[in-house]
Order: sequence, then structure tokens, then C-alpha cells
Amino acid sequence: MPAKKRIIINCSDCTYILSTDQIVYLESSGSSTSFLLNDNFKFTSSYPIKDYQESLSESGFLRCHRSFLVNLEHVYKIDKEGYIVLKDKSSIPIAQQRISAFIEKAHEFFSKKEIKTAI
Repeated sequence: MPAKKRIIINCSDCTYILSTDQIVYLESSGSSTSFLLNDNFKFTSSYPIKDYQESLSESGFLRCHRSFLVNLEHVYKIDKEGYIVLKDKSSIPIAQQRISAFIEKAHEFFSKKEIKTAI
């Protein structure tokens, strides 16, 4: 079994060391980034979302909107009306112009994990 990928996130009052599978999504707010974890814990880092995008992309995180980076492992469905529905049934926006590319990248990611996708 491969080792879980981890990330270190510096905040003003502490440093978090997390497994990437704990992160549901990241939300940008100006020059800071909020992290929502799978236990509904939320915290904010003073770094912009772009600082996390490249390092998390290989762990299955995709940019779905200018303000959101989502972990594919927590996606339940992609609503073509402009929302991604998460496993907990909450939703985050997906930009209309990103839907096709997002679905294509999701297929690529899951095909590498040997999960069957139906077209």
C-alpha cells in the first residue's frame, strides 16, 4: 500500500501536518486560503490558493472555480448546472467553462487509480 501523501500548512498561530485525504477543498479569499477538512474543521492559511495548487494536483486536487480547489476523492457528482456535490451532500461552484476539462481530468486521475469509469 502506498504511503499517504502529507502536507504542512503554516498558519499564524500554528502549523498543521495533514494527510491530503483529510482535505475536502480549499477556498480562496483574497490572499488567504481556507481549508475544509473531512471532519468539518475549517482553518485559514495566510498563503494564496495558487501556492497549494501545484503540490496538491498530483494528489487529485483540481481547480473547479477561481476560488476553489477540490479533492476528487470527496466528489459525489458534477452537476452540469454549475455545482460539484460532495459526499456529505454539500456543494461548491464549478465554473461553466471548466466543467468539460474538470470531468476529463477526473477520468484521467481515476483511471490511474484503476477505478472504472463509465462513459
